[in-house]
Amino acid sequence: MGNLRWGRGRRSYWPSLRAPRPRGAGKLEERPRVRTSAATAPRRALTLAARTPNSRLSARGARLSRCIVVVPTYNEAENLPLLVPEVLAQDPRIELLVVDDDSPDGTGKRADDLALADPRVHVLHRPHKQGLGPAYRAGIARALELGADWVVQMDADFSHPPAMLVEMLAEIERYDVVSGSRYIDGITVVNWPIERILISYFGNAYVRRVTGLAVTDTTGGFRCMRRELLERIGIERIRANGYGFQIELNHGCARAGARVKEIPFFFSDRRRGISKLSWQIGFEAIWIAMRLRVADALGWL
Repeated sequence: MGNLRWGRGRRSYWPSLRAPRPRGAGKLEERPRVRTSAATAPRRALTLAARTPNSRLSARGARLSRCIVVVPTYNEAENLPLLVPEVLAQDPRIELLVVDDDSPDGTGKRADDLALADPRVHVLHRPHKQGLGPAYRAGIARALELGADWVVQMDADFSHPPAMLVEMLAEIERYDVVSGSRYIDGITVVNWPIERILISYFGNAYVRRVTGLAVTDTTGGFRCMRRELLERIGIERIRANGYGFQIELNHGCARAGARVKEIPFFFSDRRRGISKLSWQIGFEAIWIAMRLRVADALGWL
């Protein structure tokens, strides 16, 4: 299936969906989209993180913020050597942490080679495949140990464009979370079959309705977060494994009163490797949304 962009001026598969405007078109002034949810949650100020031993200094002696991009991998030996240099080229403050679940295709070895060649690359090896959620929990915890001021979640298969990191780092100066969204300006997905798009779109609508989240892409995994927010949420308390991890994380951000900015991006399906998506992951997302709704109502959170 070719590139999908629905809305006016094109064939519309769903009357309520709009195509995103071309980037920069008609932009006369900054109109930040601040998305917060769980409106009843109290707003709490975030404290500044202390300097860490790993902090770097600019030429003038000022401390440079460190951004660590966490990339979980399982059988991504084809993509990783291509992704790493492209990510690092976006900004000198960026470092990359590969979290590999003992990939049988040698992804872990390739990650080690990349780390030997560039000190901005780090590797966390895990003994076996445990799922996306545990990989992100371990990776984000390790990024904080390394002294990250900002932590980015990113896929290894180029579905999240590295060039968007520039805009994310610019916006994170004013927000607590900057999330890439596939649904903030219509549907911006490339090379997905129509049935998968509909499941994802209406699945997100279901999650928003059940949980009260205001973000448009509740299951997306492309975001930049401040250290102070992650420490307040407590990443170790998030229990889900698949897309449910993203829902729980968004819910935690909302409860912490985070300032959230969503930015549109084109999500492109992988060109190399095999997708890890399964029906179990989809059912988990449905269950997590309901569990969060019940827990909120009973005051368990």
